[in-house]
Amino acid sequence: MSIVWHYLVNKLHEEYHHLSLWYVVAFISGIAVYFSLAFEPSILQIIIIAISSLASLYLRKYGIVGQFLSWLIIAFVCGILVSKYRVTTINTINIKSSITSELTGNVKAIKPITSGWQVVLDDVTVDKLDIQLSGVRVNINKRYMKHTKEIFINNRIKMIAELDALPTSMVPGGYDFGFYAYFAGIEATGNALSTVEILSNRQHGTKIDTLIYKLRVSIYNKLITALGSNEGNFAAAILLGETKGLDNKIMQNMRMSGISHILCVSGLHLSLVAMILFVSIRFLLNLFDLIAYNCNIKLIAAICSLIGSYGYLHLSGMQIAATRAFIMTAIFIIAIIAGRTPYPLRSIALAAAFILSVNPEYIFHPSFQLSFIAVLSLISGYEFYMRHQWILGERIGVISKIRFYLASNIYSSFLASVITGPVVINQFYIFSNYSILMNLIAVPIMSFFLMPLAILLVVLIPFNMDWMVMKSLGFFINIIINSAQIAHDAPGSVWYFGYITPFSFITFLFGFAWVCLWQTRWRLAGIIIILISFGLMLCSPKPDLLVDLKSNAIAVKNINNQLEIYSNNKISKFQRQYWANWFGQQYALLLPLNFHNFTTATGKKIGINYQDSECDLKNNKDVQLNMRDHNQCINGKLNISYELLKSVGVIAIFCDWNKCRIKYNYPRHFN
Repeated sequence: MSIVWHYLVNKLHEEYHHLSLWYVVAFISGIAVYFSLAFEPSILQIIIIAISSLASLYLRKYGIVGQFLSWLIIAFVCGILVSKYRVTTINTINIKSSITSELTGNVKAIKPITSGWQVVLDDVTVDKLDIQLSGVRVNINKRYMKHTKEIFINNRIKMIAELDALPTSMVPGGYDFGFYAYFAGIEATGNALSTVEILSNRQHGTKIDTLIYKLRVSIYNKLITALGSNEGNFAAAILLGETKGLDNKIMQNMRMSGISHILCVSGLHLSLVAMILFVSIRFLLNLFDLIAYNCNIKLIAAICSLIGSYGYLHLSGMQIAATRAFIMTAIFIIAIIAGRTPYPLRSIALAAAFILSVNPEYIFHPSFQLSFIAVLSLISGYEFYMRHQWILGERIGVISKIRFYLASNIYSSFLASVITGPVVINQFYIFSNYSILMNLIAVPIMSFFLMPLAILLVVLIPFNMDWMVMKSLGFFINIIINSAQIAHDAPGSVWYFGYITPFSFITFLFGFAWVCLWQTRWRLAGIIIILISFGLMLCSPKPDLLVDLKSNAIAVKNINNQLEIYSNNKISKFQRQYWANWFGQQYALLLPLNFHNFTTATGKKIGINYQDSECDLKNNKDVQLNMRDHNQCINGKLNISYELLKSVGVIAIFCDWNKCRIKYNYPRHFN
């Protein structure tokens, strides 16, 4: 035992300057644990936990090991405290059922979508509700937008709309579509059923917000007019973060080919903006001898690039990945100004801590996970390369530089694709087999052509000198769109992996953090942990049954191990595909729900009690589902009541040859 203790003490001393990175990991873990709880802790309980955590300072007497553990505990509790504060300060009130009513509200935001426009309203009056709503998101079809060009932020509008409660996740543990809407202050979503009427143009926002919005609208309209719907919305996505107007087929091709990340205004975009501004301004200042000899042009260029990138962050809609990139860029530029050398790992840790301190709910967001894990893998990969530069060869001569460029792109694409693969599978249940190849095509085009042209476009639009730039932009966008189409149509383009267990994903994250954050040789143990997590993912059981009471739909994996969806209601194409992907398949048949009994791939008998069906008392079922609130059947080894289905919405059932178990989301305890 003493040998292990001395080894641990020595290692922590060697890693002393990297211990603070693990405090951020503990902080993030505290947030994740809080939002995973099946109940809402009271303020008194949180206070008791916070005070109790201070007792961990007693561990400091055990030297560096005790000090490390004590700060881990305190950081973990800080994550819980931040989450509790965020939940406590949210005043969102969700409607409980669908209503159709006339509503009046102030336009807070407008986004183009494929069928028209999506508006977010605040100060909303709904005729059939006694309460005032502070956030409603409504999709308005083009046929109801007779005054499209006249509707702006701050307008007060009126319409008839069908409003629904916030949606939940379609599968247990899946992406919760209403979770982030709730924290964004959205209390209901719906669709317009009448022509929109403008009542007044109220000025209830800052002039800066209005100016930014008008600039975004001006650029968007210019892009659509000059490039058409497909290329224009693609350009709007990479420049303004407006992805909802992009054609569904193009979005699907980009997603399936593994390059959908370039459509989101991400760290790549903002970093390129900052770099282009820094290099351009420094070059221009060097042209003037008076300035070059009397001023610190490097400092001036750094400050200008910081201001410019902050402006672009607002223009692009302040996406998660772009915010992360701006924080890291700001730290880097401030370090340059202070004459210090920034440490990338500490920069990304500070960015994560800052973002989650303000919005702890982002912990489960795909953009947050993909952005930070991808950048962390690239930073660690670069550090590995700096220690083993012989891997990519020398950079002497034109041929060697071209070879190095190709090798470095393959290396970085491979790292980002493989490391973010488990995140993509955990969130979307698929893996793009051609993602490395497609990134080799898309990323250089984005870096060398699209972003420089997009920045030049913003500068030239006010002077109406953007025609040539527009055409060039459209040319390169077409290359990416066509490449994504080819990759999507290629055989074996997508691996439909399906559901993986939370334990396997958490194991991967721990192993990945172990490899990236430690610097001594014991970091290699993280590779073993990652390999174990991959094995656990491959062995993750796939569900046998999925039940959604709201849509009155049942998905069953039949005796041929193929998914079939049964429902007498209309099921959206998106839900069908989402369910199929969760089961690890591309498609699923949709059939009418006329049966009362099913047999799973493992031979388990499932009984369905719905409408006016009678209980089969002669044959006991392995699972009995009660999809109505009266005359419930209890003749199964596992009986699922109507009350449980109503409270959780969606239930998954996993069966082996011995028994069946259920998995479901706990009801939201904070709304």
